[in-house]
Amino acid sequence: MAIVTVTQHELVKSNMLSTAAAETSFAASDTVKFPYDGKDPLIRLKATTAGNVVFSAGNGIQGVESLTLALPATKETYIRLDAGFFENVTGENKGFVIMTPAVAGTATVITK
Repeated sequence: MAIVTVTQHELVKSNMLSTAAAETSFAASDTVKFPYDGKDPLIRLKATTAGNVVFSAGNGIQGVESLTLALPATKETYIRLDAGFFENVTGENKGFVIMTPAVAGTATVITK
């Protein structure tokens, strides 16, 4: 079980990622950390097989329940999570949203 941190990538033109926007790979046993700065970036996920990922509730006042998301096999899924519900505001994961996957895949964080 590894801790994988996904790097943020900015759009270089209207709705276009730079060619350097590499996807970060994760395994089903990993803990995936998405950097958040209160701006609710777009997360792109792609699973190798169909399965679920769980976004843990943040530890702030609005973080009350986790979200389970079903991913289809080999298709891209985009999600924008509200920082108030999912961002950790204290502790070792401060400034991150935590995802626990049950499948292997790739992730990218897209900011403006």
